[in-house]
Amino acid sequence: IALGISEGGQLVPRLAHECSHITHLVGLVTTGLNQFYSSIINRRMDAIAGIITHQEAQNAVDELFEQYKKIYADPESTEEWYYGHPYKRWGSFCNDIPLDHLVELDIPILYVKGTADSNSPVLQSDYIMLEFIRQGKTNLTYLTLPGVDHWLNETVLVDGKREHISKRQKVFDHIADWISEN
Repeated sequence: IALGISEGGQLVPRLAHECSHITHLVGLVTTGLNQFYSSIINRRMDAIAGIITHQEAQNAVDELFEQYKKIYADPESTEEWYYGHPYKRWGSFCNDIPLDHLVELDIPILYVKGTADSNSPVLQSDYIMLEFIRQGKTNLTYLTLPGVDHWLNETVLVDGKREHISKRQKVFDHIADWISEN
């Protein structure tokens, strides 16, 4: 069983694709598209939510594209850095698209996503499900958790105060049940 959480979930589809002894794949709070796309989605969604203007979102996306051009132009650099990592990390990590490997797999796949996850926006995982449907593939189980964030917490209001309710145990119980059933 290959289980990847967050950025690890970006890597396990390739691992499962290359290692035939892997019989099940679990992606938890991860995406299946280029990780750079998460920042673009978040800026667009901020504009839709009224947090920033659409022009501010466009300016931010334009800046992201300029940064991504620099990274892809020098993907081996260990001298240039972006967002806490050298270009080399980004140039390799964001050049391998997990969805490309996922759709080639015939093993059972479970993807678990919170809809309030801004690190790995649920829109990316929705696209994975859509692609599996489009291709007529039935080996993906897609579990979405409404209101749950990247750390598997649901934020609720109790007496006017925000409280985080952990959904971790429930999620890991579900994963264990899914593995035993598949």
